Amino acid sequence: MPFTESPGQLQETLGNLFAGIAASLQYPARMSLYVAQGGNIDEIQMLPSKELVLEIHDDITPLSSYPRSVLESVFRTGNPILVEQSQLTQLSDLDVYVVSAGISSFLCLPVVATASRNAAIWLERKGVEQNFSFSELDSLELQIHQFQGLLTLQLETESLHRLFNRDAFESDLVFATRDDAFMEGVRAVESHLRVFERAVKSADTGFVIVDARLPNQPIIYCNPAFERITGYAFREAVGKNCRFLQKPDEQPEKTALMREAIQRGEPCQVLLKNYRKNGELFWNELTISPIKDAQGNLTHLIGVQNDVSDRVAMELSSKESESRFRALYDNSLDGICYYSLEGHCISANRAYCDLLGLTPEDVVGIHYPDITPEKWRETDRKIVEEQLFVRGYSDLYEKEYFRKDGSVVPVSVRAALHYDASGKPIATWGIVRDISEYRNVIDRLKQNEAHMEFLAYHDSLTAMPNRLLFQDRVVKALERAKRNGKKVALMLLDLDRFKNINDSLGHAMGDSFLKEISTRIQHTIREMDTAARIGGDEFVIVMENFNEVSSVTAVANKLLKTLAVPINIQQHELYATASIGISIFPNDGQNVETLMKAADAAMYCAKEKGKNSFHYYTDDLNKRTLELLVLENDMRRALDLNQFFVAYQPQFSLQDGALVGVEALLRWQHPVQGLLPPTVFIPLAEETGLIEPLGRWMLRASCTQIKAWVEKGYRMGRIAVNLSARQFRQPGLVEDIHFILSEVGLSAEHLELEITESIAMDNVETTVAKLEVLKRMGLRLSIDDFGTGYSSLSYLKRFAIHKLKIDQSFVRDIVTDPNDAAIAASTIALAHKMGLKVIAEGVETAEQVAFLREQGCDEVQGFFYGKPMSAVELERMLGAAPQRYRARAQH
Repeated sequence: MPFTESPGQLQETLGNLFAGIAASLQYPARMSLYVAQGGNIDEIQMLPSKELVLEIHDDITPLSSYPRSVLESVFRTGNPILVEQSQLTQLSDLDVYVVSAGISSFLCLPVVATASRNAAIWLERKGVEQNFSFSELDSLELQIHQFQGLLTLQLETESLHRLFNRDAFESDLVFATRDDAFMEGVRAVESHLRVFERAVKSADTGFVIVDARLPNQPIIYCNPAFERITGYAFREAVGKNCRFLQKPDEQPEKTALMREAIQRGEPCQVLLKNYRKNGELFWNELTISPIKDAQGNLTHLIGVQNDVSDRVAMELSSKESESRFRALYDNSLDGICYYSLEGHCISANRAYCDLLGLTPEDVVGIHYPDITPEKWRETDRKIVEEQLFVRGYSDLYEKEYFRKDGSVVPVSVRAALHYDASGKPIATWGIVRDISEYRNVIDRLKQNEAHMEFLAYHDSLTAMPNRLLFQDRVVKALERAKRNGKKVALMLLDLDRFKNINDSLGHAMGDSFLKEISTRIQHTIREMDTAARIGGDEFVIVMENFNEVSSVTAVANKLLKTLAVPINIQQHELYATASIGISIFPNDGQNVETLMKAADAAMYCAKEKGKNSFHYYTDDLNKRTLELLVLENDMRRALDLNQFFVAYQPQFSLQDGALVGVEALLRWQHPVQGLLPPTVFIPLAEETGLIEPLGRWMLRASCTQIKAWVEKGYRMGRIAVNLSARQFRQPGLVEDIHFILSEVGLSAEHLELEITESIAMDNVETTVAKLEVLKRMGLRLSIDDFGTGYSSLSYLKRFAIHKLKIDQSFVRDIVTDPNDAAIAASTIALAHKMGLKVIAEGVETAEQVAFLREQGCDEVQGFFYGKPMSAVELERMLGAAPQRYRARAQH
């Protein structure tokens, strides 16, 4: 039993214990001891066999709440524990009390500990009425001597005070003894105990004492820093193995290292993952020091705990940064190299090695100038002297490297100095990028830029100058002509019937045809002249530096002759003719715009005279141009002034002579020129765009009229309305027709739309789609002027039409001209085989009627049956033979 130890042995035990503490904490220590005489040890030795009971005052944590094994350790082995309490506590059946008023914790050795300054309370409970303070030590000792006699060990140490972080701490260790010599031994360690007590309690470092003699090696003491670091209070930690701060099976190698060191009795230091009470991870740098008794047996383990989470976090962050840098370094698409100041490669990443065609082993030690072509070495020298060693880094610059195979690779480079801790440059970092693809892109961009510039001034199909370049050259030609007194001619050339080639053979064939035409034009004109393509099949030639118009005439004739030679494309023999209009500077204009208008007027004149010819601009043409301008202005006002009206020409069945419908024909009652035929103003309306509002007006007027006739009881059948080319192509045509029918309240079956053969063939796919939509609406559709165009039968069968109209040019001589008769008969037969009806227009004689009836023609219209007339005149005609015109049902 430790209670029978001699004073010398007790002094040795305490010395060993606190020497171990001192060795772990590296704090100086001093010890002192006060002893009172007397006492009876027999009762104290009986403590382990008695049940420990704690009287609780003011919610004090009972001593009995500590594990029994820990308490037995206290009283059997002399193992100290730190008891937390703030009020008077009594062990039952004993005459020894634990006094701790105002003190939250104190060290308890094998007997009992108390605070000397509360001795008066202790004495009062013993029935002594007199109070004693600690300063009255002599009187206190006399009184204590009267009652059993107690040994008092006083701890005073600033180090323990700081370690435990207490505002005030001073406690006495109280021992019961009957050996007077014990006093001298205890006094020798008293001052050291005070120092260590305060040091341990005041330290910022966690401090824990473990009893190594018990199987579980429980914690018997921990300081306030331990509580603060772990979040566990003293009473929660005491009695537990230190492993409760770890997760099971975590860091087993560290646990094994500690176990081996403890078994060997050696100190060790480990870095552990520990967890606070709230579950938060912290890194614990734990130093474990073994404590041995006089015989060399391990009795205790002292652990010094440092929370190094911040340091570990910094180290981990540093490692993570290093790992990220290494990943970037190894996987960067750019080459990264590290060179000595002497220009030898120290290290390089894979991208840099691949760029040079070298292995990582080969690249180390390579001399920088050896991979740099001679022409770039002066550039490198200037970069190093003027940038790198002036400001520590260089601008991004381009150069070239030699590859292993001797080829040259263009690169962009940026360099930076690397410094040591003292700020001295020791090496150079370089970031290198292969810009071969970039160079290729730049070259392509330059080529594209040149190509785009060419396209900006040239025709993409023929490579001839376009309208923009043509105008520039005309302006310059006019400036030169003004200076030297010469003339300039503009020749506007338009191909005749080129559209037929596109429609019949396709646009690819048409493009090939245009290329050949452009080649012939450029080979025909003089070298000093310019030929340009300014439209689909329009070309213009600028001739300058001549005095006589005969020079222009010669070129025009040569052009017509050259173009007339057949062109063979893909086994097709094609013929080209052209209409050429010519204007001359300064006679016909002083600028490009005026000269172009004059040449355009002359070109149309050439077309009117039969095409395949050229025509010079004259004043008469100018007069005609002015007349058309006036007519255009008049036509714009005519709609607002209601000068337009609709005439109606009846259509009859050849089988029974019944009225089957009427054709609506637009007329203009000009206030000055009188009644104008459609051939005068329709082409102008088409050219100026007035045909669109004019067409809508006529469609609405026609639908309104037939609606009125139907309501009057006339079985008119249908009304046929012609659509111009521009009107048919407008995107909103279908919507316009649907709106007008709804607005008027007319059923679609009463409306028939006529388009010419040339309109239908203008854009076949669009025509097919649009006719299909109109047919689904319930409208009837017909092809007007059939035979005058160049439609393909393969396209014709795709059109959603109901009727073909034979042009009056074939009907006029149908009786006297076998060719016209054959065309008419073939058209009728073809239409019937395709399930279509046929109507002939321009019928004027009985002989024509007889021929058409014999060939099976379905319907006719013309002067023989009735000329175009007003609505009133038509109603008068219907009234003259009401049975005939009202008996015919819709056809």
